[in-house]
Amino acid sequence: MENINFLIVGKPNSGKSTFYNTLNDKYLSPTGPESGLTKDIFKNEVNILDTNFIFFDTPGLRRKNKIDDKDEAKLTYDVINLIDKIDVVFLLVDANENLTKQDLKIAEIVIKRRKILFVVFNKIDLLDDLDKFQKDKKHYFLESYSPANTINLKFISALSIDSIERILKTVIRTCRIKSTKISTPKLNTFVRDILKNQKFPKINKIEVKPKYMVQTDDDYPRFKIFINSSKKVPQSYKRFYENILRKKFLLVGVPIQLDFITSKNPYVKKN
Repeated sequence: MENINFLIVGKPNSGKSTFYNTLNDKYLSPTGPESGLTKDIFKNEVNILDTNFIFFDTPGLRRKNKIDDKDEAKLTYDVINLIDKIDVVFLLVDANENLTKQDLKIAEIVIKRRKILFVVFNKIDLLDDLDKFQKDKKHYFLESYSPANTINLKFISALSIDSIERILKTVIRTCRIKSTKISTPKLNTFVRDILKNQKFPKINKIEVKPKYMVQTDDDYPRFKIFINSSKKVPQSYKRFYENILRKKFLLVGVPIQLDFITSKNPYVKKN
């Protein structure tokens, strides 16, 4: 049976404990109207959809300048470090409040650690116009947030088990995508195809093209791409290559990393 380690994070009262309790009949996490009621990190296992989900429910993460208790500061530090041991992170956001810099900061931490990230807008049952809300949020992430291809954007009510089961099915599929292994022959067929059909950005007036590529043995899709340039590859080029790679191999909603390696001409004499 597949195991998935699962961390729920977010600001106080975003609905983390309600989400957890909807899945877990033992109700280990206290819930209520008072901000920051969960004081410890709770762990429990729930078997759903033939998958063993190991859930970690956390206290609400506050901004540093609002943490006035040493124990709470340590707990926040522990939560951030726990991300390294997790497969999937749910960033729960109250749909009735604006997305904050703190929400985006948490997302940035998760992405940098190469974890699967779901930004989950909760309490959609309280919205007046759900369709407009979803369109606005999807537009924001696609147009304004550069790691948008890494993020899974979802909309739920944590009170609904049906809503949660639908999103957990997506979690299972996404974990399988993250473990994708692409053979070197397939990757280099891809390279040959794009060399025929694709124009590449230029660096110092030279079109920078891939020569060949391989996948590494990391626990997420990471690739070494050997190119015909000794110049440092700009971020725009990395995004360009990442987009066509994701589209070709359906690597959506998972972290990937591209390492561009300069392939020097061995016949050039050194001075």
